[in-house]
Amino acid sequence: MLTAKYEKLGIPTVNIVSTSVESVAKKRATSATEAMPALRMISIPNVSQEAKNALALATVPKIVEALTKPLTEQEKYKGKFELPKEPRIAFTGTLDEVQDFFIGDLSKYVTTAPHAEYTDGLPVMPPTQDRVAKMLKGTKHKADEVIGQLAPLNGIATVEKVAINAVMAGARPEYMPVLLALTEAMTKDGGAQNSAQGGSGIFSYSIVINGPVAKELGINSGGPQLSGPAPLSPGVPANMVIGRFMRLMQVNVAGIEPGVTEAKGIGSPRKTSLVIAEANDESPWPQLSSDPGIGFKDKENTLTLVSGWSDSLTGFGPTLKDFGTTKAQISNPDVLARYLTCVADSAPALARPAMGLLYFMSPALAREIAKAGYTKRDVQKWIYENTVAPWGKVKRQPWITFTMFEPAESLSVQGKPMPLYVRANYAPNMPDDTPVKYFAAPEAITVVVGPGTPLPQVWSMIMNAHPRWTTAIDKWR
Repeated sequence: MLTAKYEKLGIPTVNIVSTSVESVAKKRATSATEAMPALRMISIPNVSQEAKNALALATVPKIVEALTKPLTEQEKYKGKFELPKEPRIAFTGTLDEVQDFFIGDLSKYVTTAPHAEYTDGLPVMPPTQDRVAKMLKGTKHKADEVIGQLAPLNGIATVEKVAINAVMAGARPEYMPVLLALTEAMTKDGGAQNSAQGGSGIFSYSIVINGPVAKELGINSGGPQLSGPAPLSPGVPANMVIGRFMRLMQVNVAGIEPGVTEAKGIGSPRKTSLVIAEANDESPWPQLSSDPGIGFKDKENTLTLVSGWSDSLTGFGPTLKDFGTTKAQISNPDVLARYLTCVADSAPALARPAMGLLYFMSPALAREIAKAGYTKRDVQKWIYENTVAPWGKVKRQPWITFTMFEPAESLSVQGKPMPLYVRANYAPNMPDDTPVKYFAAPEAITVVVGPGTPLPQVWSMIMNAHPRWTTAIDKWR
């Protein structure tokens, strides 16, 4: 919080927070991230646009009072803020008793639904010393090696903590390099974690695995010609365990607690579920992690965190009239127009154009397009040029003004800002019926060759999302 930063510089501040995230702010104030338990705060309710002026006027006296009232004894304290020390052994007992401990004291929840304290609500494998030691054999890295800090409370992620949560998630030792690479990506992308994993909205991370490691571990991409089970359905062990591990790390290391450091709101089931492998062996193009801006080599074992919105998962296909596909489009001699018109027609229905577009293309369709002489870049450019909507619709989209007029740190790939809307192309006084491009640039469109159906039906999936951070897996072996 910026208020903590300025207070440490001797500048009086007051932190104004929404009631929906008040508990988050208080938890952060007493964490190692801020270490300022007496930070002054004012809580304001979420109100309609019409009521904001009245709320602002009513809040001003509270701000003045908070900035001018004398310091309390707690605020005058100059000593070091000591965080409570956590015991190395959390609990001992029978298997049933351990499960009850991990669930936590559900009686403390009075006004909200109960949430487990250490897990995702499901039973876990107890991380005994023997099991953790066995898990650590999956990597040559030392147990006490620090990987980095996990937002929102900047918990220290070590190799041993990865092993502990890997045991709880049901992982096997050979998963360790992938789980360590995932943890590294999470530490690199700390800014987005506050929103993607601790926010109140229905957004979250997805994970895409590239390289031979996917087949080594059985991470599912759907398989050629639908030979494998649907990768987003429950039942694929590696896919499910990797996603579950991410959530357990966020709960037990990052400090995410539902309703406390994870804001209240709608939430997302995708915070544990969307893990896939790109179908590299069936794809005619280099893998996702070798795209410009990401920079890894093709065929290299990598893991990519994808930041997206689960309200915008949309199935579509050329035969679906719901998306405006006509017989004329299906018979179009132009391959790109034939198969991508439904993408361009469907994309404006998504909620967050500023987040970019993630397009899961079936291997069969990718080969058909490549056979016609087109590259992945051609696909991106075609979708960008042909996905248009009236300015009156685009300007009402969430974040549209935010991304038009200032750099957005949360919209980045590998730490570099994504292409933003060009101010000159989007004049606020344009007529509402002016057609404008829906996405900021071709680079904002990501193509992943993965789940989908064979030709000619070509069902697939799009969502608002973009790659956030990619890490190498083999360095963690």
